[in-house]
Amino acid sequence: MSGLPKPAFPAPEGPPLQWDIDAFREHAQTAVILELHTIPLYLFSQFCIKPVSGDAAGKIAGVVVQEMLHLALAGNILCSLGGQPVLYGSKYTPQYPCEIFYENVELHLQPPSPPVIDEFIRVEAPSASGPVQPPQPSEDHVLPKYHTIGEFYKTLIAAMQNYDKEHPGKLFDPSTANRQFNQDDSVSIDGMNPITDIASAVTAMTLIIDQGEGGGSVTESHWATFNELKNQTIEYYEVVSDPHTSDSRYEGLPIKTAMLALDAAYCYLLLSIESTWVPSNHRDKLVGNIHKLMGPIIAKIATFLVTQTLAGTSEHAPPPFNYFPFSSTEAAYQELKDAVGEASNNYQELKGLPDKVDKLFDLSTLHT
Repeated sequence: MSGLPKPAFPAPEGPPLQWDIDAFREHAQTAVILELHTIPLYLFSQFCIKPVSGDAAGKIAGVVVQEMLHLALAGNILCSLGGQPVLYGSKYTPQYPCEIFYENVELHLQPPSPPVIDEFIRVEAPSASGPVQPPQPSEDHVLPKYHTIGEFYKTLIAAMQNYDKEHPGKLFDPSTANRQFNQDDSVSIDGMNPITDIASAVTAMTLIIDQGEGGGSVTESHWATFNELKNQTIEYYEVVSDPHTSDSRYEGLPIKTAMLALDAAYCYLLLSIESTWVPSNHRDKLVGNIHKLMGPIIAKIATFLVTQTLAGTSEHAPPPFNYFPFSSTEAAYQELKDAVGEASNNYQELKGLPDKVDKLFDLSTLHT
């Protein structure tokens, strides 16, 4: 144990005594939380990299794209089970540093130094290959626990297969497919498929395992990518690690407005993603939000921040990826506009961002 807190979401420590729909939904939401935690982790390091090491940044960006795929697939599974995936909220949105579920691995937002790349390798390290035997109760009947993320997924796959054999066609709702992520939402990502039955669910979870650890038809896993990066010299900005926007060191400084703008944009992204799984007439606009936020807004602010030296230090400003407490979902769009507007007033480099925010879909109109 590292002593760091685990994510606030109350994840199951091991398989239930009896698998039912509630247990499957709980595990699927846990999968969503697991996949979500890797995205800021890798994005932070990617944005810290100087242009001269663009090849390394590109490789990490490729991992981020696949982690977004894994997040979408985990959410699709939960949606197909009749659940509602949640990404935004103090119990759901990642807060660093922390120790991820089922692994004795610390997650820190840090520039990609060799020790940090080593931690990424540990995050993606392969678990035992082949079929997994579900964890068994001990002799004193203490409930078993998951020991790796791979074991978590493989146990979930086996449980779903067994349940489907006993209750054919009862686990997944194919009518939810029209609000799940699919290949049309991102033509550049193979495997972005809706979940409608046991076969598609198993395919999705197997892809998540294989792309992370290696195996199956995957030619280069995240684990292999980070092992390759371990042997490269990566030049990066000395950015503040594990940043907290609320830290007193930023109080009263203009840079805090840019940090808050990034936090607001990141959290509006999370709200937009989770809203795609909600029945509405605006799904295309929600998917549009994801694309418009990731590059033109979030990446723009992040790459600006890391070039800014903090007054009186040699450290550079961080892209914090902190939880931004919107007063409500209905107010989130206006509060995002306010945060970005204030940052753009302080920095000429961010002047074009308010126009980009104006083009986003307002979540307050989701159910109109």
